Amino acid sequence: MTRSDRLFITSLVSADVVCTCVSFVAAHWARFMSGWFPAPLGHPRLDQVLASLILISAIWLLAFKWCGLYEIRRRISGPNEFYAVLLGVGLAAFLFICLAFLAKLTWFSRSVLAIAIGIDVVVVTFSRYALRTLQASMWKRGFGQRRVAIIGEGAEARSLADLISSCHVGYRFHGFLMPSPEPASSNTGASTQCAPDSFVAPRETLGSTDDLPRLALEQDVRDVILLPDVLETQQTLDLVSLCASLQVNVKLMPNVLDIMKRRGEEEDFDGVPLINVSEVPLRGWNRLAKRGIDIFASFWALVLLAPLFVVIALLVKMSSHGRVLFAQERVGERGKTFSMYKFRTMRDGSGNLATTTHTSRDDPRRTWVGTLLRRFSLDELPQLINVLRGEMSLVGPRPEMLEFVRKFQKEVPRYRDRHRIRVGITGWAQVHGLRGDDTSIEERVQHDIYYVENWSLLLDLKIIIKTAFEVLFHRNAY
Repeated sequence: MTRSDRLFITSLVSADVVCTCVSFVAAHWARFMSGWFPAPLGHPRLDQVLASLILISAIWLLAFKWCGLYEIRRRISGPNEFYAVLLGVGLAAFLFICLAFLAKLTWFSRSVLAIAIGIDVVVVTFSRYALRTLQASMWKRGFGQRRVAIIGEGAEARSLADLISSCHVGYRFHGFLMPSPEPASSNTGASTQCAPDSFVAPRETLGSTDDLPRLALEQDVRDVILLPDVLETQQTLDLVSLCASLQVNVKLMPNVLDIMKRRGEEEDFDGVPLINVSEVPLRGWNRLAKRGIDIFASFWALVLLAPLFVVIALLVKMSSHGRVLFAQERVGERGKTFSMYKFRTMRDGSGNLATTTHTSRDDPRRTWVGTLLRRFSLDELPQLINVLRGEMSLVGPRPEMLEFVRKFQKEVPRYRDRHRIRVGITGWAQVHGLRGDDTSIEERVQHDIYYVENWSLLLDLKIIIKTAFEVLFHRNAY
């Protein structure tokens, strides 16, 4: 950890303590001293609340630490920060309630805690956003960056170097390192390594991995990234050992087999360990739990949003002649087709064209109401009916039209894998801004496959929270 990293973590801890203390004091004032709420039984003294702030701060910091809020993260989005803070504050509040119950704290007020939680989530999120913005600005100006060397060569190494140089996340590309040449074999037939002069080294070449001690001491190289299949297994182990002694971080870029093994499930085959890479987390009880949440959430959402449905239906009818709901054939789980419902956003008579083409920015077929509905994704609300019927889920890969599925299956690797689970109203690709016809289908599929292979209820919750941010602030919806 660099000095700038330690300073940033210290700033985060200090800001969290201040924000939490201010939240509890403000909550006590709002509940008992503002006159906004009646207090017939009296109220705890302010000095009791102030005296408890040390205990409250300790519990909050412990919960935040457990939730990973003090880890060094080179890049984290606003929704991810909000999600982590919400989880941390929730855990801290639970611990505090348990302690208050066991210790029989007489001054404890549940209403004050509820108000403090709401205030704390908001002010901690904003303070962290401000600190991370300041940190990113410092990185952009070259302060506090860590020098990174890449072990490898070729187009992949060059692309990674360009990515590091273009992303202001606290790293600075310093140069390339080549594998150390192996001693010449006594067998005159061949050697296990090419001679150093058998390739043209990139201009930013710093030397070989043997030069790492010098680079770490003299040029302050703190991180090395090893590309896949550059070193043999024993060479990789030696490199990790060397870097550990130099306090240099080693990052390994995985290949496809590494990724598959990491998410695979180990099986014992009569004493022989095997890794099953075909299983997905969403099966058995997990699948049942997700379906139960879908039924409960979609039912109550349809009940609570019924007035909004009526208003939208009237506006659609006023904007142009035609049906209120637009049904379109889409491909769902295991390649099965179903009718997906949306509020109609185009003029009557555009339906046939919409089944074979994507919408485009400034599409002339849209009505004025349709433009508004698409901007805030309100046209997707009838898909709650599809969720209740079991054709869709709240979260999952977005369903595609049959013609495009047939096309993409031939062109995009592993496209079929996204149909191993129920499709969803929102998904991992959508909350990363991959919406609309002008985004990469390959990148969308990669995000969908990541969701399929790494599903969890917490990931679903994270996607739903991020979806709210996307609906409000994303400009790629049309």
